[in-house]
This record gives sequence, structure tokens and C-alpha cells, in this order.
Amino acid sequence: MQISGKHLLSSAETLLRERRDDRAQSRRETGGRSSESGAFVQPAALHGRLMQIQGNLAGMQNEFSREQARLAYLADPEAIAQEKPVFDGKPLFPESDLTGLKDTVLARMDVLRKNLRTLQVEMENLVALGAPTPDSTLDARALLSRGGLNHVDPERVSRLTRS
Repeated sequence: MQISGKHLLSSAETLLRERRDDRAQSRRETGGRSSESGAFVQPAALHGRLMQIQGNLAGMQNEFSREQARLAYLADPEAIAQEKPVFDGKPLFPESDLTGLKDTVLARMDVLRKNLRTLQVEMENLVALGAPTPDSTLDARALLSRGGLNHVDPERVSRLTRS
């Protein structure tokens, strides 16, 4: 069976036109609002976002650990002068004046704690949607057999968004 390039191009243009018409129709039905929130999200994009979140989590956790170590040393200022502590090969206290540093460290830890929680909730939500994880295998048959990505479980989202 031979397929001409002209016929293939014509079929592709028809498919694209139908897709555009479907999108326009759904926008009219929803009152002109964008239907992106209900649109199918590509698994590769979800996987990429998961990887990005994991990287951000690792960086923030490292910063949080650093601030925890700083706070522990600030409880005993004499140890700082004696040991010259380092964290990841960098001085733990590059500041020359340690007065008021405890409040700064506590404030930084609060910000990091909130950011970590936000990223954790986003990651949980992506996993709840059925986003592929690095250890899962994802193929077209698996997606078709389960009808694409999982539907959001309202109870789980409610639990995740509670503070």
C-alpha cells in the first residue's frame, strides 16, 4: 500500500482543523474561558515537572539543613570561634558579626519550610494525577487502558491542600 505525501498532508491538515474546531467549540460552551485546565496534559511534561520539583526539593532541603546547623551552632557561640564550622565545604558563618543572626536564621527557616511544603503538595498532586515517576513504565497501551491520566480524587486533594 502506497501513501502519497499529498494525501498524508491533507489528512494531517484535516486533523488539525478538526482539533481547532473542537477547541473553539469547547471555549464557546464554557463561556469563552480557556479550557486548558481541563485539557489533557502530556505525560512527558508532567515527568519533566516532577524532575524539576525533585531538584528544587533537594536544593531547598540542603539549604534547610544548612540553616539548622547554623541555628545549632548559634546556641553555643564559643564553639563557632573554636571550630570554624563548614557545610558542604563552605564556611557555615561567612558573616563577621553574629548579633541578630539567630532571628535571621529562624526567619529563613520559616520561609524554607513553607516553600518545601508547597513543593511537596505540588509533587503529591502530580503523583495523584497519575504522572509517571522515574521508576514507572509508561506506554501508550497503559495510558489507553486506564483512559489517560487518572482523575483527581477530591478527598486526596482536600487532604493535600490543608495546612
